[in-house]
Amino acid sequence: MSPRPDLAVHAAAFAAILLHALKHVHKPVFGVLLATPATGAIARVVPVSHTPLARAACLLEVALEQVHKYTAADKNLEVVGLYYADANAADDVNADANVVAVATQVFESLGVPDGVLLRLNTLKLSADPFALALDVVLPTRSAAIRLVEPPSTLKNLPKVLGPLNQGLFDFDDHLEDVARDWLGNARVVGELQRQLVA
Repeated sequence: MSPRPDLAVHAAAFAAILLHALKHVHKPVFGVLLATPATGAIARVVPVSHTPLARAACLLEVALEQVHKYTAADKNLEVVGLYYADANAADDVNADANVVAVATQVFESLGVPDGVLLRLNTLKLSADPFALALDVVLPTRSAAIRLVEPPSTLKNLPKVLGPLNQGLFDFDDHLEDVARDWLGNARVVGELQRQLVA
């Protein structure tokens, strides 16, 4: 089996993952990766939870059903995988076995056999705050991940992330206040795309 081609991610999608992790810096976060079918590049993310997977498992199915309906209505997006960041885990390429097991089940239930699991690597981010600090966990034979925009685009992250720090909502936030737009996060997504898309 040959390695999967490089995975491509848009700067705005990476910034949304960072915002999710920064908003809940002492908690694990996870969400869904959405790609444009024409290019296969990860263009958007849907933040799902900031609760440990063991406690969030019962709500995960409900959230994923909502994401599935959301992408079915928007033919420019398709579910290609999941992302996560764990504040309490050692930052290395060996992902937590529970996250991999849950991701594998999610991929099966969503009919995404070649699902991608990305991990935010905070050690990379600490060493270089302008790095694309994502590790490819699944598929294990995947090649590296690259940014769609020029790498210099990430130099804009500090000025973009600051004003948006608490504005990104996940499904957990939505359960506390149903007015919170966790699926679209329209204000934040619009600002990220305006500031970071080349």
